[in-house]
Amino acid sequence: MEVPGEELPPPPSYNQMFPIKVASVDSNKDSQGKDLIDMIDDEDLLEAPIEKDIDTDSKSETSKYAQDVPALPSRQSLPYNLGSVFKTSNRIIDDIKNDMFMILGDDQQGILGVNSVDYAERLSHLKHIHGEKYKLLMLNDFDKSLYRQISSDALGVITSVMAIVMEKETPASVSKISTYHVNFMVKSKRTHRPCRKHRFYKLEDWELNPEDKRDLLLDFTEQLAEGDDSSLPTLIDSATYFCPTCDRMLRVEIFPPEFDAADLVAFEKESVQERYEEYKAKNPESALVVPNQVDCLHQLYELLLQLFAFKTPQENVLLLELCLGRNILKKLNFRESSNGTLDHPLIPETETQKEFVLDAYLRKTVEVLNIGRFFSNSKPEFQVKSGLVPTALLESLDEFDTYLMSSIVADVEDKSLMSQDYITLCSQSYFKDQFIIDTFKELCFANPSSKAKYFDAFTNIAHDRSSPTLWTELATQKSLGVVGFAELRSCYDLFNIDVDNSKVFSTVDDNYLIKAYRYALAYSDGTNPSMYWDAMLKIALDRGSRYLEIFLKTEPVADVERAYSTLEITDSVEDDIVVTAYEIKKDDFPANVELFDRCFLAIAMKRRSMRLFDYVDSYMGHLNRLLPDPSQNLDAAYRFIGCPPNVDDFTFLSCFQEKWGSDLDSRMLYRCLKAIAGVRKSKLVESFSSSGIIDARYLPLANTPCGLNNIGNTCYLNSLLQYYFSVEPLRTAILKFDFSLTQEEFSADEALSQRRIGGRNVSFKETERSIQFVYQLQDLFSNLITSRKRCVTPTRELAYLAFSPSTEEVEFEEEVPEQEEIVQPYEAVVATADADAPLIDINDSDDDQEPEFQHNSPVPGELSSPMDTDDETKTTPNAPTQQVVRRETKRSAAKIDPEQLENALEMGRQQDVTECIENVLFQVESALKPLSLDEDDEQVDLIKQLFYGKTKQSLQPVDKDTKEHLPDGQVRSKIERFLSLLVNIGDHPKDIYDALDTYFTEDLMNLDDGEVKRSLTITELPKILQIQIQRVQFDRERGMPFKSIEPLPFDEKLYMDRYLETEDAEIIQKRKQVFDWKREIQSLSQKKNSLNSRNASGLTALEALEVSKAYLDSDVFQKHGILVDENTISVLDSQIKLLTEELSTIDQTLTSLREKCMTQFKDLKNVGYSIFAIFIHRGEASYGHYWIYIRDPVRDVYRKYNDEIVSEVSFNEVMNFAEGNTATPYFLVFVRDNLENYVDPLKRDLEEEEAGSV
Repeated sequence: MEVPGEELPPPPSYNQMFPIKVASVDSNKDSQGKDLIDMIDDEDLLEAPIEKDIDTDSKSETSKYAQDVPALPSRQSLPYNLGSVFKTSNRIIDDIKNDMFMILGDDQQGILGVNSVDYAERLSHLKHIHGEKYKLLMLNDFDKSLYRQISSDALGVITSVMAIVMEKETPASVSKISTYHVNFMVKSKRTHRPCRKHRFYKLEDWELNPEDKRDLLLDFTEQLAEGDDSSLPTLIDSATYFCPTCDRMLRVEIFPPEFDAADLVAFEKESVQERYEEYKAKNPESALVVPNQVDCLHQLYELLLQLFAFKTPQENVLLLELCLGRNILKKLNFRESSNGTLDHPLIPETETQKEFVLDAYLRKTVEVLNIGRFFSNSKPEFQVKSGLVPTALLESLDEFDTYLMSSIVADVEDKSLMSQDYITLCSQSYFKDQFIIDTFKELCFANPSSKAKYFDAFTNIAHDRSSPTLWTELATQKSLGVVGFAELRSCYDLFNIDVDNSKVFSTVDDNYLIKAYRYALAYSDGTNPSMYWDAMLKIALDRGSRYLEIFLKTEPVADVERAYSTLEITDSVEDDIVVTAYEIKKDDFPANVELFDRCFLAIAMKRRSMRLFDYVDSYMGHLNRLLPDPSQNLDAAYRFIGCPPNVDDFTFLSCFQEKWGSDLDSRMLYRCLKAIAGVRKSKLVESFSSSGIIDARYLPLANTPCGLNNIGNTCYLNSLLQYYFSVEPLRTAILKFDFSLTQEEFSADEALSQRRIGGRNVSFKETERSIQFVYQLQDLFSNLITSRKRCVTPTRELAYLAFSPSTEEVEFEEEVPEQEEIVQPYEAVVATADADAPLIDINDSDDDQEPEFQHNSPVPGELSSPMDTDDETKTTPNAPTQQVVRRETKRSAAKIDPEQLENALEMGRQQDVTECIENVLFQVESALKPLSLDEDDEQVDLIKQLFYGKTKQSLQPVDKDTKEHLPDGQVRSKIERFLSLLVNIGDHPKDIYDALDTYFTEDLMNLDDGEVKRSLTITELPKILQIQIQRVQFDRERGMPFKSIEPLPFDEKLYMDRYLETEDAEIIQKRKQVFDWKREIQSLSQKKNSLNSRNASGLTALEALEVSKAYLDSDVFQKHGILVDENTISVLDSQIKLLTEELSTIDQTLTSLREKCMTQFKDLKNVGYSIFAIFIHRGEASYGHYWIYIRDPVRDVYRKYNDEIVSEVSFNEVMNFAEGNTATPYFLVFVRDNLENYVDPLKRDLEEEEAGSV
């Protein structure tokens, strides 16, 4: 820095710098100033921003608007990297004036180096409260140059402008004046490019190269080394800026007052008087009079001039101390001697020290002159004028903003400088639209993390100016995904991220956002999951994160219902239909293919469908971009599946299926499966990875259950037989069955002749028939275990005995000698279905079945049906003769001709499935010897022990008014056995508990002797619990039955605690509460129905009131001169309001009560059951097809038993409760938690195992 006084070219006058005619302008008249401003023809002020380098390895994208801007100097050609703080010169000038707002306010931090968006709201608030409190001035009549060139050479010019900032209001006293000092340093190149409006980027001090640091920053090194810091300036704020367009540099420094309020008190009258009295006390003979304030200030000014020239002051130190006070003199470097007196300052020894001292004296002098302007202007030295610092600064910057300069000259305040939006965008209202657009883009480029706030400001300015140009740009930015901060804040709020907590928010990265996104989805109520995706996309675009964008483009649609509706399918369609629908949509609407991809992926994940995942892997590999590649680390893939690498294929798939049913990421599991399948080269694994089905053709027979051929509409019988085969105690008993009986033995056995089954006696003929039926079961079960084929065929005798009533007598052939082998051919029977038959078997057979299992193959000696109209005509395979090995008991073969079998099958078609179940179990019971007899002679046997429970029905007299139990009332109760619990889908239960609650509900009944409360509880639970779902309803309007396909959701676990007979007071109280709640629900529902009942015109009470009011409010009456009483309309209004509130209250209360009923027993989980088997019917009431799902508790997999085809299926297929799905459960079977070993569906015993299929 050059020493003041060195010969430099004098600065030009302001009129020379800015030739604007302003002499006649009265600065106190705003209107004249505004007229002057309106005359100025402003031009485009800001060039397009420089495009930042794009890091190809970065996960962030550059702002999209940068692709359309004209080419400018590349970043590589600039001496500095562009920082994150961008400002226009207008913003810098206004910041200097208002820096003290922030420094002296609550923030206690300057704003020169801060992004405008970070303080715009606070500054605008302060300005609206205090107005433009501060002004920026230069004392331009001062003979010491405040505007000067520091250096000038062939490379460029360094210019210094010194100014002050002070409050606009005239100070009340000297001590109330605070004069802050501003130093501008402008470094310009001789060869700089023209720049109509500077684009200033802040540089950190450490970023400056040595040359610029030397020219622009004060170097305290030498001063500090000498241990003298008395003259070191105290910076309260500073910033260095760089304009990439013209390479100019601007350094701004703000210093505090040299004399603070405590110092300036010395010039108040009281202080002067006090010092004078002290002086007179020490010098009583002195003729000096009390100096006035003007004299004291002038004395300080004169002293500073001498010190500035490094001259020894001529005045007596005591006299100086009288006028100025000791504190002021110490600030002027006067030294206190040992005797307490003050000595004159020493002259600095080095040039560096002189430089700092002179700068300090210069600031002090300017400060004194500024004070003198207000309180001592009688002195000629204090008659100085304030100059226009902004114009001087703009001239040194070579920025000719005519509007800005003229507004300063005219002293017209631009109200936009008080606007938070204009402050945020570093703009003013006179800027052209294109300049505001470019400034917005420049700010987004420099500080992309605040793009949303810039966009808010831009939006508000666009609407305020009603500018089509700005509106067009606004629409463009919105199309690019730019959103405002208020909207962005709401997006972050969805993920519990506080954008106002800068310390926490600064740590939020892409990975954190992805975790927050998934967490929010997992714990949302599911009402609108797509809003989380939309919010995250806005965040990704705002952050410019390519990584987040890719993540969202490959993330499945969270709302699966939306996925189905987007593809215009339902969740009941097959996987192939999903693929077809996707391909149609993709071809018809290619612009939306990303959405269709995400919908398809969502459906695949929801269904956990291998078929769909295989399609994704084959045709949508881009959806796996962010997923790791398991093929690169097969050991990790095996660990993820939870399986060692050296196991066989079947064991591997068993491990995989166990994980597939867990909560692990299905996408990653599938990728691991595909990677391992590629290495194993196994047809079994490859087939499974494509279909999700373990193809029995590639399995050893021992690893899959045996199927049952359909001998003619026997699909539900096949399901029933597979179910009973899976019950290990029952299967064992059937296989070990060894019993024969004669009429004489039957009559002689008191237990057999006396026993009752199902409440009735069993005759010898029924017993004989039942024994033969069990033997038929025994043969079938044995074949299911030992057959070397993938399916076997039930005998015609078995089907006949299962379908025909047990009371129907059957003739048997002569007894066969013990151990004799007989050959019984399996004859094929073609069954036909009547048009009204309730059971029509739908052929789900696989076209790839082996020849011996093909349907419709010619069979020698086949018996044909007289009718051939069934949609599912099936024939018995041409099976080899079946060898029946007789044990030590004797068997008889039933004499059944084809017509009898045809009739039995027809009977089976017209039976309810439960009738077949009861018929089968009755015969099994009849063939078993009783373990004991109950008091009513009911037989106790294995069937009773496994499948039967007991209920207790109680009738409790209640008070007719309170409905409370009568203390002296006689309770009547009845114990009954049950084979299954019946739930009615017509009651529209929400889930299985809701259905059972209805079955076990407590209700009131009127009997002849009074009103009673009927309750039903379970006194004895079965080991295997069966629940029948009544789906067939009767349509009274059409006069025909129909099947309800309403879903009845259930879980794998079922808890029966709430339905048990108990003495537990807490449970009894809970039941009483439910009883009271349901009574209230019934009462409120009746009231609601009454209020919503319709009159003859089809209107409810509320609708009638609303129509009446609307009619009275219309102009019909006015046209006819009919007056309507305002009280009438008022009464209608009040009634409408009352009725609306009443209906709303009823709805809210009903919702609350129903929720209470649903959750009343949710904590009771001591008596648990696990799902065992699920019977499925697909079709309508009059036709359809049956199959069964059976869970294997050992391998924890579900198998689908669909006649001859047995396959493993996914959990999602089994638990498919989709609306519109015609494949619905109609019979559920659960097993007690501690008895899961009773379930053993995989039982094969092959003496010579063969690998692969037969």
